[in-house]
Amino acid sequence: MMKKLLIVALGAAILTMGGLCSASEMYVDSVTGLIPPDGLPVDQDVVFHLRYVYDGGLPGNVSGSANGFRLHSADASWTSFSGAIVSTSWSSAFTTGTYINLNPSAETPHLSGADTIGFAGLTLMGGVASGFNAITFTITTHFPASETGKKVALDTSWYPPAGEWLWTTDGWQGLVPGWGGGPYSSLYNAGGLQGYVFTIAGSGPCCVGIRGNVNGDALEDINISDITYLVAYAFKHGPAPPCPEEADCDGDLSLNVSDVTYLVKYAFKSGPAPVACP
Repeated sequence: MMKKLLIVALGAAILTMGGLCSASEMYVDSVTGLIPPDGLPVDQDVVFHLRYVYDGGLPGNVSGSANGFRLHSADASWTSFSGAIVSTSWSSAFTTGTYINLNPSAETPHLSGADTIGFAGLTLMGGVASGFNAITFTITTHFPASETGKKVALDTSWYPPAGEWLWTTDGWQGLVPGWGGGPYSSLYNAGGLQGYVFTIAGSGPCCVGIRGNVNGDALEDINISDITYLVAYAFKHGPAPPCPEEADCDGDLSLNVSDVTYLVKYAFKSGPAPVACP
């Protein structure tokens, strides 16, 4: 019954949205296990951390939310595929219910398991308020060593039962949030790999050059976002750094407040550069 209610709510929004969009968006914030700049390891869990940002582009709170994602490849396969809602603020905003749906795709005939996942939430009162900005979902997968050298991509996707990539407000208006991997695509008519594209890189080191790329971004530089990420991890129970060696800025084989201090001194007080990767 709740799934039917979600479909009805989102369907009503489609009729009223009129193509509206805003700066509200979702994107891959970090990848646990990333081998910079775009490599994914084998024989260990790979976790995509998805950030959800609502800037209040339409009046009211987000009362209905549906976002589907697909891990796709021309030839690679994986041994597990799952998702989780990791933001209690997001889940508590949807008092009617939150849902995770896993589905296989007919477009991936070489894959026996799931490759598509949908996250949805619905409430009749309250909802996600303007200014919400948090890592909200995670998608976890695992590649065997036999897939080394193949390419995979994480992108948006249609998924059952809600189907649409859409947020609705309590005023029955809808918006299509942005996607950091590119514009929303159903993938059904897409050619080649789209979204965030990665290479399954085997078991190479995740730390490259000097340490300090704490958030594991593809730019492979050191900036304020790395300090923010490390502070959140050290003091606010934030997500673990994708590559622990990158966060061990002073090279003492542990992650603690001294690494935060070291990185701040380097960035703002002309302190020594983080030590070289092992």
